[in-house]
Amino acid sequence: MILKGLTSVKKHWIPIGIILVALLSFVSYAYLLPDKKTVPETSSVPWEGGKWRTSTPEEQGIYSAELADVLKTVQSEHTNIHSLLIVRNGFLVLSTYFAPYQEGDGVFYPVHSVTKSITSALTGIAINEGALKGIDQKVLNSFPEESKNNTDLNKAAITVKNLLTMQSGLDWPETQVRYGNNNIVDQMMESPNQVQFILNQPMSSAPGTVYNYNTGASHLLSAMIQKKIGINLKEYAMEKLFGPLGITDFFWAADKQGVSYGGAGLQLTPEDMAKIGYLYATNGLINGKQVIPAKWVSESTTMNNTNGFKYGYQWWGGLDYFYASGSYGQGIFVSPEKNLVVVMTSDISDTDPKIETNKLFSRIKSAAVSQQALPVNSEGNQQMKEQVRLASSSKMPTPQLPAIANEISGRTYMVKKNNAGLNFSAFTLNFSNKSDVAVFKKTLGAEIVDISVGLDNEYRETGNYKAKGYWDGDAFIINQHYVIPDSHTPYDSMIKFLFDEMEGKLEIEELSGIKSQKIVVDIISK
Repeated sequence: MILKGLTSVKKHWIPIGIILVALLSFVSYAYLLPDKKTVPETSSVPWEGGKWRTSTPEEQGIYSAELADVLKTVQSEHTNIHSLLIVRNGFLVLSTYFAPYQEGDGVFYPVHSVTKSITSALTGIAINEGALKGIDQKVLNSFPEESKNNTDLNKAAITVKNLLTMQSGLDWPETQVRYGNNNIVDQMMESPNQVQFILNQPMSSAPGTVYNYNTGASHLLSAMIQKKIGINLKEYAMEKLFGPLGITDFFWAADKQGVSYGGAGLQLTPEDMAKIGYLYATNGLINGKQVIPAKWVSESTTMNNTNGFKYGYQWWGGLDYFYASGSYGQGIFVSPEKNLVVVMTSDISDTDPKIETNKLFSRIKSAAVSQQALPVNSEGNQQMKEQVRLASSSKMPTPQLPAIANEISGRTYMVKKNNAGLNFSAFTLNFSNKSDVAVFKKTLGAEIVDISVGLDNEYRETGNYKAKGYWDGDAFIINQHYVIPDSHTPYDSMIKFLFDEMEGKLEIEELSGIKSQKIVVDIISK
């Protein structure tokens, strides 16, 4: 899940048919496989110089045509994927960004509850170094001041393992209530001392007996490590985990006491997310250094069945793989048996994101049919490259402007009454039949911002903004992408202008975050 408000930006998861197809395809291909050619050997650091080494899918035993079909499915079904990266044998075989997102755009993607899996990794490192005594260490012993009024013997029995497995026993109705102001996570976020808030919650069951998803439990792990070593989890990660992996560009929010959020709040690039996955695929070993104890990698990804789910130490499990999962379809999928890592960043809200992302991963995993290199497939690679191109650019002919576009072009519209927190007070839209770009000029206080809007289904970039728009009857709709400068956080919204002569309405729908909402205000021509 995501913790809205972690930054100061706004007050701004196998179909049988697929398996059979893959098996039949493999049988037909088996006679064509070369006898001695194997996948290329990898370096101990496959991202020397900061960039992942690349290879074709067939060189790494994957069908490129199937990857092309995966990308085609994403686009035809309008699955809101932002990025999809595939690493096999330490080689990046597919890197796809869906517009307006693009490689190297400086965006740190909010990975939401993927943060929990990183916290799990750092917990294992802390135990190995002696900062934590082990998974049986009692939690309250780390918080003598915060726990002095907590005399419940069940609460005193909570262990590190209970936090890791989401079996703390704390009364924490997180997934039972829609995320928003009434959710316990939001209550935690608004509290002056979040660690204290978590510890103050009553018990609903004995520790270790009932699975209950608890973002607060992950935050307690972060606080425990900080109490012992004197630095927060962000700084500890820089030294013990991110540093050895060459991860330097990221954002990790902290609570009011400076404790890095253990359950969410981390923002990474997809390339760096893949490094985390690769580290787990190699049992915690990179460049001759055991970054995470191999025993911890194995232990934390050993799954227990809990309420129909497979869950380890803040890692989720599939049939023969495990993954880190965050709200809206953020994922780091790892198949050690196939030496395969798949990363996805998404904003899926209309369906269950775990189901959607697990379907995609299962198809990709099924396409990895051989540990040997496959014969060259020029056609399949070309199909894949074309789908990558379409993902980044889907330019179309510019449609004819409707009559109303000329009527309202150049007019300044005022927001009649703004009680919804809209951040601009006036705007002008400029259209021209000779141009495939419109201009959205909005007044932000004393500042006027001109935003270019592509009318050909292609985003135009203006500073930290990217935008494209289209007419739907008398309504003009803008898809706007904004990157917040300080935290490099992406923020997507849809703005709908409804015109009725000199007056109209303005609808703004947030497309990012747990608290997605729609703002509706009246407008009038100046």
